[in-house]
Amino acid sequence: LAQTDAERGQATYCIATAMHTQGKLEAAVEAYRQAIDMWAAQRVVVWFSLTNALVELGRLDEAAEVVAEALSSPHLSAAGPKAPFKQQLLRIQEDIHFRKQKATAGLETLDTEKAT
Repeated sequence: LAQTDAERGQATYCIATAMHTQGKLEAAVEAYRQAIDMWAAQRVVVWFSLTNALVELGRLDEAAEVVAEALSSPHLSAAGPKAPFKQQLLRIQEDIHFRKQKATAGLETLDTEKAT
């Protein structure tokens, strides 16, 4: 049977979530990225999962880019059925910002300690 892009996208997303659950984060990120284009109707769900995997990998700049893309998408309206994802993405965005500040502060502390 021929599959539609949406069916392949959903299957790819399921594979990505299985890899994510198993801790195979690099592979999960790759699969999530593939699923985004194929499963357009659920793009917001995939962005959410991709963002979480990137944060777990410590790839905060990439995660911030994905969140920004998701939040600027017309697929994500404040009143639509994906509104809870918007709220969660906003929380993740704050967390990424906090983690980046914390990392920067830690580097500044290390630089100060090295200088003394």
